Amino acid sequence: MLLHARYPQWNGYIRNPISLLGLKYFSVGKGTLFCPKAELTAWNKYRGFSYQPRVTIGQNCQFGRACHITAIGEITIGDNLLTGQYVIISDNAHGESTSNQVSIPPLERELTTKGPIRIGNNVWIGDRVAILSGVTIGDGAIIGSNAVVTHDVPAGAVVGGVPARIIKRML
Repeated sequence: MLLHARYPQWNGYIRNPISLLGLKYFSVGKGTLFCPKAELTAWNKYRGFSYQPRVTIGQNCQFGRACHITAIGEITIGDNLLTGQYVIISDNAHGESTSNQVSIPPLERELTTKGPIRIGNNVWIGDRVAILSGVTIGDGAIIGSNAVVTHDVPAGAVVGGVPARIIKRML
């Protein structure tokens, strides 16, 4: 699917997406490809709350099947990212983990964030990885399959697990 005609800041390609919401808040570099079943969402409004989303994706990235990128704040991805299938990159959650939120249905809670997500250049993300808000992943990092990234990952590190921990340093 070529989106450049309607969204001039979109220079990549997306094949058979499931959901596209708020594409005007996405900037996608040349040569970037989203495989089928992608879900891309940038929320400027949700249940009466307002947000200022911005998603910037570099050049020559390839996102595997059924990736999900969702933002209410800022997500920045460098060049040459490669992901496996079923990866989620989300800077938001339905409410906070507090006792006063228990009585509110999750769908009705205000979306919250712990901060921007920043992913460097030449990063490899395995299948079924979740990258959560407030995380920076350095250049050349490798994120092992099924990891949940809740803390920063240094450049050249290999991480895995739930929550993700450093397994090896290449630099």
